[in-house]
Amino acid sequence: MAKTQKKQDDWNITNKRFVCFFDILGFKDRVMRESHSDIYRDLADIQVNEDVLSEVLDKEAIHNLFGDFGIHVVKFSDSIVLFSKNDTIENFIIFLISARFLFCSFLKKNFLIKGGMAYGNISLDREKQLYFGQPIIDAYLLEEEVNYIGVVAHNSIEEFKQSITVENKFYSVLLKLIFEGKSPLKSGLITHFNLDWFLKFIDKESKKGKQEDIKKEIIVCLKNYYLGVSGSPRRYIDNTIEFLNKNEINMDKIILPS
Repeated sequence: MAKTQKKQDDWNITNKRFVCFFDILGFKDRVMRESHSDIYRDLADIQVNEDVLSEVLDKEAIHNLFGDFGIHVVKFSDSIVLFSKNDTIENFIIFLISARFLFCSFLKKNFLIKGGMAYGNISLDREKQLYFGQPIIDAYLLEEEVNYIGVVAHNSIEEFKQSITVENKFYSVLLKLIFEGKSPLKSGLITHFNLDWFLKFIDKESKKGKQEDIKKEIIVCLKNYYLGVSGSPRRYIDNTIEFLNKNEINMDKIILPS
């Protein structure tokens, strides 16, 4: 998915950027239970979705609006890492939109997933496949703590968000992508910003409806995952439903500023 920027070779190796570390829950168990070919097929379908996202982001209108942006994805087994090109507000918005799209792509193929995201100085050499920096560690360690199907933001993301004022043309878009809530972590319910993926999960962005009705529909979809797991993995589903019931989700379609 590195082709989401028109220039392939103009990334600074070391730059301040955003990173999201995803982990597929129960992947090892799924590998043991399902055929290799079935899992490969589902992962390949997700790659198709990534290609669709790349095509959308490569449109001239998007580049005219967001300028110098880019997204790079690294996948290995049950781990997926998403990087932004730099740390402009435009890159932040594209990064969040891409993270949400990728997150829901895995969910819709019955891969339960969770993640952590962070911000800061990262070295990313795509040619040498060399990636390092404290934000990668921060995102990974936070993802390890996440105790629901969701993506939690490190305090470095929160600090960056504070620099975006209400006068910024992307401010209203940002409020539809992340929200503050008591996030289910292994150490307890702790206030963090979270990725708002819920409405995208059921493709309801273009429809109007009551908050509670849409929540019920999302919960019905989440409960379908009970059929694939038993015991402790179910706590992620339980915690997600409880988290959803306690928080307001955004009901509006994301409309990018012209």
